[in-house]
Amino acid sequence: MLVEFKSRDVRGAPGDILATVIERTDGEPMRRITNGRRHRPVGHYYSQKNGFSVPWESRNELHGFYHAEVDANVVAYRAQPHTLRMGLHGVVSSYTPDRADRLSDGRTEIIEIKDAFKPERDPAYERKLHQASAIYRHLGWRFRIVERTDLEAAPRFKTIEEVQSYRRTAVTAQDVFVVSRLFHDSPERTLGEVIALFGNPVLGMAKAYAMTVRRILALDLTVPLNDAMPVRLLRAEGAAHA
Repeated sequence: MLVEFKSRDVRGAPGDILATVIERTDGEPMRRITNGRRHRPVGHYYSQKNGFSVPWESRNELHGFYHAEVDANVVAYRAQPHTLRMGLHGVVSSYTPDRADRLSDGRTEIIEIKDAFKPERDPAYERKLHQASAIYRHLGWRFRIVERTDLEAAPRFKTIEEVQSYRRTAVTAQDVFVVSRLFHDSPERTLGEVIALFGNPVLGMAKAYAMTVRRILALDLTVPLNDAMPVRLLRAEGAAHA
């Protein structure tokens, strides 16, 4: 199938093109995943938040999707969303970030995921990242490098990993209505109270976690999962998706 691309220039001073942002018109990632002869794990992760699968080329990228899937501040996200074509002192270089997150405040955050970032090992690559970061700032976007230690930090990662595993649990309009009534006189309840609404604790837990992925509920992801965990209602109407 023929792949089509669209591009736009990032301009500084009049007549000065800082970079060109290149994207696929179909919204798919810029690169096709492959392990070639490297025998590294690759795959696709079904994102309930996005409504489609996203490819990953390392466990770190997969774990990064877990974070984006559960984080209430992330409305949607894309893998390898674009390629920056940048020029500096007559040298043209390209950079494709791992992920772009669309945040609840309307901003865009670009994520680069590393096992461990040690810029002194590759000064040329570090300069490329610095240049890309400057271009993103010019666009009003944020840029962040995330390392494996950040992704897997306890207890946050264990909480996120557990919650996202229930992302495909069906949530009905009736479920949302029942949960919404719990918050009618308080902006905050506990996870145990939400779970109790469904009678069966296993079902209640699955529903609560699925609603977190759908941004109906927001959990405090910095603490271990427990019945006393604070829960907030983010939205009540038009929020259920099977």
